[in-house]
Amino acid sequence: MASSELVAKKNANAPVWAHFGFRQDDKGEPTNLDEPLCRICNKKVAAKDSNTTNLKSHLKNSHPITYARLGLNAATTSSRASSADSGSGKKMQQPGIIGAFTKANVTKYPKGSSSPFEEDHTADNLAEGLESAVEKWGLNISKLAAITTDNASNIRLAISNLGWQWLNCFGHNLNVAITHGIAAKTGPTHRAIAECSTRWGTRLDMIESILEQAPAIRLVLNEDRKTKVTLNWSDVDVLTAMSAAVKPVSEFTDMLSAEKYVTSSSVLPLLNLCQQVLGAKDSDVQLTKDIKAVILEKLGAI
Repeated sequence: MASSELVAKKNANAPVWAHFGFRQDDKGEPTNLDEPLCRICNKKVAAKDSNTTNLKSHLKNSHPITYARLGLNAATTSSRASSADSGSGKKMQQPGIIGAFTKANVTKYPKGSSSPFEEDHTADNLAEGLESAVEKWGLNISKLAAITTDNASNIRLAISNLGWQWLNCFGHNLNVAITHGIAAKTGPTHRAIAECSTRWGTRLDMIESILEQAPAIRLVLNEDRKTKVTLNWSDVDVLTAMSAAVKPVSEFTDMLSAEKYVTSSSVLPLLNLCQQVLGAKDSDVQLTKDIKAVILEKLGAI
């Protein structure tokens, strides 16, 4: 059925009705008022009780350019008057404006639509998809000022190959900056290491992992308001002192645990070196000095 044979809806104020009509009976009156037909594609669209939601959705999905024009022409202004009784019994009229949109000096921008991109996201495929979208929307490529995307290398290369001006997305950059800022504040993402009595060096690994993740550990402990357990400054000081005492000799432990070469001849030289490394320093706190002294005492008893 041609669109000219469709009858317009009577007393229809919504602009969307200009693109829909009804079949007419023998008297030229509209029929099936809950099922208007699209004047562009003759598709039947449900519009019960003159509701225009489905009509707008149909134009948006099937005829995006018509839908874009519809949005530009829908803005209206109206003026109404409110009255109030004055002391003399006369009514005073106060002009008012309802609606904040005008038709004057409005730049027309067609609204696009989103659609899935099933191909591999290579630069060539993306470039072809962008060209297809521009053609589908009826845009004049010579008037293209710029195109905005995220910072992915494939989409940037696609736009470069097309010779278009690329403008990176501020919202995307802001999100990346916030993510990096949070990552820098919380430190690297590592799991906490637990000590294993049968594995050499795991106590030092545990201590260093706690010191590294101290801010994150505090946040987790503070989430539980029912308990008072937390990692305070004194705990960190103790762990730092322990690490300073044990870390200098941790490499010696790794050397003595080698499997591919004989280590018996290196025991005495390493023992002498341990005694030098474990000597007290002026910069050591008292706890570090005490731990070093205990280690030296045990080594001297061997």
